[in-house]
Amino acid sequence: MATTSTSTVSSNAGTSYITGLASGIDWSSMVDQLIAVDQQSVTNVQTLQSADQSKLQAWQSFNTQLLSLKTAVDAMEDPSDFSAFTTNISTISGTSNASDLLSASTGGTASSGNYTIQVDTLAQAQQLASNPFTSSSTALGSSYAGDILINGKVITISDKDTLADVAASINQADTGASPSGVTATAVNFGTDDSRLILTSAATGAAGISLLNGSSANLVQQFGWKDDETPIIKNTITDGAQSDLFTSPSTAVSSLLSLTNPQSGIVYINNQPISLNLGGTNAMSLTDIKNAINSANAGVTASVVSQTENGSTYYRLQIVQSSGTPTFTDADNILNTLGILDHTSNSDTGVVSGNSMTSNGSDITASTLLENIDGYTFNKGDSITLSGTDTAGNTVSGPSLTITSSTTVQNLLNQIDTSYGNVLAYVTSDGKIRVDDLSGNASSNLIVNLSSSSPTLDFGSFGAASAELVAGQDASVKVDGVPATSSSNAIDDVIPGVTLNLLKADSSTTINLNVTEDTSAIMTLVNNFVTAYNAVASTISTQDSYNTTTNATGGVLFGDNTLLNVRSDLTSALIKPVSGVNSQFSSLAQVGITVDEKGQMSVDDTTLQGYLQSNFNDVMSLFVGQGTTSSNSLGYVGDTQNTQPGSYTVDITQAATKSSATSDNPVGTTLGSNDTLTITQGKNTATIDLTKGMSMNDIINAINTELATDSSGQTGGHYAIGITASQNSQNLVLTSTGYGSASSFTITDSTGELWNTTPQKFTGQDVAGTIGGEVATGSGQVLTGNTGNANTAGLSVEYTGSSGSPAGVDVGTIKITNGVAALFDHALFNITDPYSGYVAFKETSLQDSISNYTTEINQKNEQLAQKKQQMLNEFVAMETAIATIQSESSWLTSQVTAASNGWQLTAATSSTSL
Repeated sequence: MATTSTSTVSSNAGTSYITGLASGIDWSSMVDQLIAVDQQSVTNVQTLQSADQSKLQAWQSFNTQLLSLKTAVDAMEDPSDFSAFTTNISTISGTSNASDLLSASTGGTASSGNYTIQVDTLAQAQQLASNPFTSSSTALGSSYAGDILINGKVITISDKDTLADVAASINQADTGASPSGVTATAVNFGTDDSRLILTSAATGAAGISLLNGSSANLVQQFGWKDDETPIIKNTITDGAQSDLFTSPSTAVSSLLSLTNPQSGIVYINNQPISLNLGGTNAMSLTDIKNAINSANAGVTASVVSQTENGSTYYRLQIVQSSGTPTFTDADNILNTLGILDHTSNSDTGVVSGNSMTSNGSDITASTLLENIDGYTFNKGDSITLSGTDTAGNTVSGPSLTITSSTTVQNLLNQIDTSYGNVLAYVTSDGKIRVDDLSGNASSNLIVNLSSSSPTLDFGSFGAASAELVAGQDASVKVDGVPATSSSNAIDDVIPGVTLNLLKADSSTTINLNVTEDTSAIMTLVNNFVTAYNAVASTISTQDSYNTTTNATGGVLFGDNTLLNVRSDLTSALIKPVSGVNSQFSSLAQVGITVDEKGQMSVDDTTLQGYLQSNFNDVMSLFVGQGTTSSNSLGYVGDTQNTQPGSYTVDITQAATKSSATSDNPVGTTLGSNDTLTITQGKNTATIDLTKGMSMNDIINAINTELATDSSGQTGGHYAIGITASQNSQNLVLTSTGYGSASSFTITDSTGELWNTTPQKFTGQDVAGTIGGEVATGSGQVLTGNTGNANTAGLSVEYTGSSGSPAGVDVGTIKITNGVAALFDHALFNITDPYSGYVAFKETSLQDSISNYTTEINQKNEQLAQKKQQMLNEFVAMETAIATIQSESSWLTSQVTAASNGWQLTAATSSTSL
């Protein structure tokens, strides 16, 4: 009977075998089936891993909802979050609409109130026009070569520059990190009338600072300032001061980047003083101060520091015992320093009144005289010119006959012919302007235009100046009290309110009503409710169970962490808020309720009503706040470990600053060179002081070295929190901060001020208790220690000076945790990425998933090894069988051969017989 065998190809160590070829057994399939049985253990682990992955995804999604809830809570936890206000303006009296005159906006420090406001004037930006030039593209020539300073920025003009080139240079200075704030435009008004118009970006009476940066009077040559006797630019009591400079010891020409710095003699009280702004011995503010003090001019010069927007600047001050010193400056040295200036409102011509302006459009040079508004043309009408020309001669009699084709330009031509060295043109607002080009300081230009027709009225001609628009401060009255501002956005009159001035009308009185913006608060509350309901819905869904289908609502069903989240949030929701009005201590009392499904809803009408009638009570229901009973006590903050309540603060030691008074007085000047080395913490500063320095010089040198610049570094070291001052003739160094962290060490190289032995000066930290529990001081801040039953993490600032070893009761601090604060504390414990228990849950699941991955890999490796081992054994068996079969075949063939041989031998023998 035949035997049927099944064989498959199997591979072992790179060699393919046909299973069952020798044995007739399909052992490869047998191995696969055996491994498949063992693979079930891997599948079981994969199922567990998949379940944890689903849980992790559910927790990550749920944590996102929790964080959204925390965001909504954070937006209403602090009292400042409820500082939302709305404004309403209306006209009390007058003809203007309130909204045409001003608008108002509020900030976090605003409060409710009603205010009456009058807008008297708007702030204006100054605009100046130069003298007329024949062309904006013609080189100005050598007489215009030099430097001018526009708002402290140097503009260098060469003899080849045109008016357009100067405009480009001025506009270039208005770029970058520190723009000048002034733009320039070269405007062509007509034939031989090109002018350079300067416009300030900032409004206010201060206007544009225009100074000469060289001995040439370029500012006056351009016509922006008068050529009369200079005035003091920066006046102080009994003296004058310079503009601001960034260093007292660097050459002024270097600070201003002057290309043509001047040198010469200035006179103070008629006493000559040689000053040099250029060359190898270019003077600094300190050098100029010393030169003035050495001249015995009856004045005292000093360099003083001034802080502006966090940066330190310096001024040269010149004062005398009584009255104002006199100054003479032929080379513009005092002008460059900003001590002397000229005005921009000098008479440069005359301009007509408003009658030249027509309805709907402004008159131009091409306007026909018969089309001037209000004029009724009659044949034979004429205009008679009279007054005084630029040479002082009487102008009498010239007249211009008006025809139907006579234009304003024809009148301008007649004026040009009749009044000497003048230029007549029409201004942008339709007025006739006549500029005096004679340069004659004694010129008395008078222009009168009288018409034979009473309906053609040019108005009286008044003085015209280079100042097209005067810089002007805004002025308002708030509740009858006048206030001014350089800007039309006034934010320092009504706390937390910015008045945006749009138009002036002093005859109109406006009412400004500032009230709480209840709609903004309603939005905060509804955002909180929406976020809470999303969290509550997820918890309800995940933890639900269908008894009909025996199915759970989600993969987190029965999860203890989920149940803890629900418990904590429910507790924060229903817990009455202590320390507030008992009628407003729960959400339900203000119209926020929870249904049987755990969903919150808001009765908008009820909540809106309470926000209008009991705003502070509703705010206290939500926010967390600390209130103190003393001005010397301030609430800094608390943590989730701080318990609400009222706590007495006892101070055993008030905080102090580190301070050092020099061992030796300075006297009039420093007696010898000296070097101070000041170390505070890890930072060290070295200040070199030179013989002859005054006390002001020493103070400025120290404060300059220790000041902070925009990068936080100065003089090669990080700035140190110490300032220098004086007490009588002694130098005093005082830390800006309080406590032990403010301590510093002084080393004096020569002992001129302090002894040469290094001395350390230490401030004291505040010390005391809060609510009878231990607290740690740092500077003026006292913080309840970790582990305190009630005040852990509670921080208060004590700014008073009293304290004794036995303790001084300085007041109480009351901590109130509203609903938002309670939720914030609960959500911190839930969602904090480092200590929150949701983070622990996620980490646990991630670890479990990782462990499952390791276990799966290990099991798969073991099964692979087991399979390989079984395959190796079957291959060995197949090989052995094949060998046996081969040997059996060989033996069979040998036996057959032997048998055949015996048969042949026997046959042969038989034949022989």
